[in-house]
Amino acid sequence: GRYDKLVELFGGGKVPAVGVAMGLDRLSIALEKQGAPIRSGMPERLLVIPVERSMLGEAFKVAPMLRKNGFCVEIEIMGRSVKRALSDADRRGITFTVIIGPKEMKEGKVVLRHMIKREQTAVELGELLEKIREQTS
Repeated sequence: GRYDKLVELFGGGKVPAVGVAMGLDRLSIALEKQGAPIRSGMPERLLVIPVERSMLGEAFKVAPMLRKNGFCVEIEIMGRSVKRALSDADRRGITFTVIIGPKEMKEGKVVLRHMIKREQTAVELGELLEKIREQTS
């Protein structure tokens, strides 16, 4: 619509203006009526870190599973050391890292690190989602 007098109304000069307005409240009500799940806040951010290049394939298996469950997931593909990748994840405010190493994978596990609490634990791959959810609720 036209908002030609809006700037002037708030003490500015005569400025021709156009704009658009959306009723987010109406959109929210419509989604609610349709039974759509409404999330509050942003999804948790995770970084999957393969310890070595040979583990990259495993990282590309874990990441989609996490994404399908509502997490925002990145994969460390630049070949940086785990220490550098963790430092970067910390700097960027990523909440969790999933570290995939050959020793852990032989046991069907990964290392889940909570970046804020500075805690990490080896987790069965099949329990990874559950462990992340436990720490986010």
